[in-house]
Amino acid sequence: MTAQWGVSALDDFRAASVDFFTLREAYAIEAMRNIACPVCLVHCGADIAYDVSTTNQVADHLRAAGVAVEVVEIPDAPHFGATTHPKEINAVFHKFLLFLCPDPPPPIPNQVVSPFRDQLIAVGWDSDNEDLDREYFI
Repeated sequence: MTAQWGVSALDDFRAASVDFFTLREAYAIEAMRNIACPVCLVHCGADIAYDVSTTNQVADHLRAAGVAVEVVEIPDAPHFGATTHPKEINAVFHKFLLFLCPDPPPPIPNQVVSPFRDQLIAVGWDSDNEDLDREYFI
């Protein structure tokens, strides 16, 4: 860490850790008018960087811009709630996306093939050793 954030990089460290929060400006409502789809804002209830009033302010600006917006709060989730509370947050987005889709989702396939399969094989991926990946799954 000191190699990355030594004395010569103090200005960069401040920009990434302090100025990012204190010098930010809100998006202009005029710019928000360019958003052409509904928005779901997820607020993490235990976030120490932003309280729910910040999320509600963004939601109010979106509404003023004519954007349909939904605010959902995940209690006890910290700032990086997608990492600590993935089930709750994924459920919110799953419900939101299903609401937006006019048709029911297709059935879940038994097997999924990566769209990058051919490129991975071209750079040396051994597609016959897929079972080795299982040791990394929990």
